[in-house]
Amino acid sequence: MKHTTTGKTGNRRGFTLVEMLTVIAIIAILAAMILSGVTKAKTSAMKATAKMEMKNLEAAILQYEKEYNLYPISQQTDKDVTLGTASIPGGVSGYSGLVLDNSDTMKILLDKDPARNPRHIKFFDAKLARDDGLPGLGPTDNVYRDPWGRPYIITMDTSFDDKVDDPVYGQIDAQVVIWSFGPDKTANADKNHGDNKDNVLSWR
Repeated sequence: MKHTTTGKTGNRRGFTLVEMLTVIAIIAILAAMILSGVTKAKTSAMKATAKMEMKNLEAAILQYEKEYNLYPISQQTDKDVTLGTASIPGGVSGYSGLVLDNSDTMKILLDKDPARNPRHIKFFDAKLARDDGLPGLGPTDNVYRDPWGRPYIITMDTSFDDKVDDPVYGQIDAQVVIWSFGPDKTANADKNHGDNKDNVLSWR
């Protein structure tokens, strides 16, 4: 007698709605974790860039001072000078003192001010920004900005006492200090204020 073999009926079934939602939720969590990691890595890289730019700028300022026995500012004074925030709406919160932007210093260091750099030495090379307000050197305003588009804050020991008196961080044993508002693009006159937690500092 001839026997006919019949195949088993398949038991496979599709995903239930609950299972599909669970998978989607897991994918969303993994995507968020990856995005968070990418964001943190990008922020760390930008902070490292700011540190490098500040160190290079500090070295250029000190080289100028060694060459001319003066600091690269438009007018000499016996008080320490801070540059950097005049072009930022509001400037440093809680600080009402006049803080000029850093363009005059940049022009001197870049050999764009022959009156204050008569030997025509180019002390500094800066990445040229596509437009004013973007990271790098503004093409028309000559303001040097950090990776987040805020001007670098520069304080120089124009009193020549081997200390600088920064409007936010107070007295620091250095000839030049430079800092950035950091990723949140804000700063406060109280150095312990939360706005300053992510500031990038040249001396730390």
